[in-house]
Amino acid sequence: MKLFLASTGTSKTDKKGYYGSMKFLDNQTEFVKIFGSNPTLLPSMPTHSDNGSAMLLLHNFSEKCKLDIFMHLCMLDYVANDIVDPSLNVVEVCRQISDVKQTRIVNGKLHTATPDELFDEFSEISVSLPDNATSWTLHLCSSYLSALTSDLSEAVTPEKTFVMPNLSTLTTKALQLTALRTVRSQASTSYRELLKEKVKMTTSLRNLNTTQNRGFKPIYIS
Repeated sequence: MKLFLASTGTSKTDKKGYYGSMKFLDNQTEFVKIFGSNPTLLPSMPTHSDNGSAMLLLHNFSEKCKLDIFMHLCMLDYVANDIVDPSLNVVEVCRQISDVKQTRIVNGKLHTATPDELFDEFSEISVSLPDNATSWTLHLCSSYLSALTSDLSEAVTPEKTFVMPNLSTLTTKALQLTALRTVRSQASTSYRELLKEKVKMTTSLRNLNTTQNRGFKPIYIS
């Protein structure tokens, strides 16, 4: 790694190393742009010429990554419900999804679900929908956005980093779920920011009340 990121070269004016962006670490397109589709694999020891050991190390590491990728996919889509009710038609399932709201009454008390909990509900109900989404009467991502509380929905949509998925391209369940995850991700980020703002506001009000109480002089009536 020292040679790879070397700051000095063979002469005082020559510098060797890689000084570009690190976006290629999680973007295959960027990787191909920088290193090509068939890059040369360097030896595990920079002073050696045999790259066979490096190939073996890379293969073993990639095998371990497969399990991590599989578990990540399970966490995104698996919601602990393997029961598909074939008696429910598309219209009924879509109606159930439309009725899901982030804020609802539970046991007589107002309950607000987190964006992740809301996502789990959407995923669980959508299990009974067909893979062909052209017959659906809604889009999961837009319905999810509508199900959010007004303050959270308003916090999500103005974000410059948020781009609503193109609804006309969501023709399969897989594409619908991908778009749903996109909106869920932004909603979770905005949700955390709102919580931080509420904590700051509560702390400021508490400090203000404490300051006012300290300066208050009681009036005694005889």
